[in-house]
Amino acid sequence: MRNVTVFIILVFVLVSWFLTDLRAQPQQSRLIPFKLKDQFDREFEERDFHHWLLVVTGFDKNGSKYAEPWMQAIHDALKDNKEFYKVLLVAVADLRGIPFFLKGFVRGKFPEKRSRWVLMDWDGIFSKAYRLSPNVTNIMVFDCSSNLIHQVSEREVNQIKLDGIVSKILSAMPGCE
Repeated sequence: MRNVTVFIILVFVLVSWFLTDLRAQPQQSRLIPFKLKDQFDREFEERDFHHWLLVVTGFDKNGSKYAEPWMQAIHDALKDNKEFYKVLLVAVADLRGIPFFLKGFVRGKFPEKRSRWVLMDWDGIFSKAYRLSPNVTNIMVFDCSSNLIHQVSEREVNQIKLDGIVSKILSAMPGCE
């Protein structure tokens, strides 16, 4: 009986520690170090995006349908701004859980135009680092110093959220060279 009690206490302590540890993980406030490839097998690192006003849309399979409308809405809202050249829109697909033997098949489902490249995050490093919500598109804005200055999770394009994103981007533009 004593062994069972000790075992139950040990399990309780381990589960409590594990759950506390998960909640204690801080969300990143800067662009994380990474090496990811796009669907054309081109490798990108975080340093490739330094000095850009970076807008990242992160999504899983169920959130992917919302990403393009959001990217298009952000693009359209900013395209006439004379400093739009400072902004880079980047898509990151959370592909955790895809078996290795399906990677080629999944890669083939992404856009074929090189101008519509998507970073393929097979390990979910962006999702974990920024606590991205599933089934939606997560939009993150990083200033030119790679600081996370805004983050939202949405489905359909929402004018109020779009205005907030655009406002953050516009306020960060003067800090970019």
